[in-house]
Amino acid sequence: MGELIKKRVQVVFNIADPDQKELYKRVIERKNQSAYMKRLIQRDIDQAFHATAPSGLSNSSPRAIETSDAMEFSVGDFL
Repeated sequence: MGELIKKRVQVVFNIADPDQKELYKRVIERKNQSAYMKRLIQRDIDQAFHATAPSGLSNSSPRAIETSDAMEFSVGDFL
């Protein structure tokens, strides 16, 4: 059988911590939690890129993928 294409990463929230509870509530209210979290990661990558890019590249447009919570996207969208 071939290699599994999709991989799963679990995130654990300690709801006894008020800050983490707010994060959990923010994620759980989304219809497509996976896409929401992927967009957050992509934004983090984009911000890190713009913070460390040479001055000539810092004005480049963001590479974030525009999606709605109802849309699905795959690893291929990031390549």
